[in-house]
Amino acid sequence: MARITARLLCLIGLLALASLLSACNLTGAPREAPTSEAETPEATSATLSPDETLTSATGTPGAAVTSTPNVTATSATALNAQAGNETPANSNAVIDVPADGSVVSGTPLAISGSVRGLSEDRFWLELLDDQGNTINRQEITLRNPNGALRVNWSASLFTRYTGAAELRLIARDRNGRDYVGATVHITIGEGGDSASLQTTSAPVATIASPAAGSTVSGESIQIGGTAGGLFEATFSLELLASDGTPLTTQVITLTSSDPSFVVPWSAVIDAGGYRGSAEIRATYQRASDGQTVTLDSVNITLN
Repeated sequence: MARITARLLCLIGLLALASLLSACNLTGAPREAPTSEAETPEATSATLSPDETLTSATGTPGAAVTSTPNVTATSATALNAQAGNETPANSNAVIDVPADGSVVSGTPLAISGSVRGLSEDRFWLELLDDQGNTINRQEITLRNPNGALRVNWSASLFTRYTGAAELRLIARDRNGRDYVGATVHITIGEGGDSASLQTTSAPVATIASPAAGSTVSGESIQIGGTAGGLFEATFSLELLASDGTPLTTQVITLTSSDPSFVVPWSAVIDAGGYRGSAEIRATYQRASDGQTVTLDSVNITLN
């Protein structure tokens, strides 16, 4: 009897040991994954605003999350809203010609309109293709000696591009930020006065006004002419005193998408209080050797 009892106690001890090893998973056997809903963690996600930045677990900044607004800009108001700009309350700009939706020629493209309340006496005209690429950009300088509330302006752009296009009038507010003052959507077609469009393979610039030997009154001198074939489509306009002392220098950027076009240009320069005989020169810097070359000049009298 004592021997049977000892064997039973030994068997009970072995069973208890096996149960303990199973509970502690000391045998190395894999445990089954929990299957109940309460035991399974739910996957989570976070939505970031466009100005938030993803950060890795180590705290190193990752890629910024950005969004591209799906906006089709059809007006100056829409373009300014898209760029986060506002049109100044007292500013007004109009492109009268060409009319919105019209079919026009690009050789040349005649543009005119009026502006009021601009913070600067200048603005920019931009011509964009149907993909939003800038084909041409021209700075327009206003002459308003009488301080008129509304100033009329006109310009000519030249381009060989044909198809849907957009004209934008870009102005600058008192804080130096650009905004769209006006837009028109047009189609540039074949034809126009292309036969009269001159081309050149050599640098050329002429001064058509003021005429040589003329007398000009006032501080502002309105100057105009034609130019083409220039490196980077630019040349310099200089006003010199009778002894050759430079009074004013201004860089002129031509308004053509093709450097071989001979196109009109215009500018307003300040006499700086000078009175007497003066010379206006159109010069450019030759790309081959950096030398300054005079393309045209006129002598006038300032009074």
